[in-house]
Amino acid sequence: MRRKVAALRLPLGVAVRTALVHDGDVAPELAENRYVDFLVPVERLFGIS
Repeated sequence: MRRKVAALRLPLGVAVRTALVHDGDVAPELAENRYVDFLVPVERLFGIS
């Protein structure tokens, strides 16, 4: 993830925030790392109950 963000050419003053859209459980290691700013369940993204 860090390499992909570093490869982006952005204007000065623009920040990058990362998100992972997932379906199901997320491994604890992924939830605790600092590579992804937001973990978004598919249900929340599409408003599924």
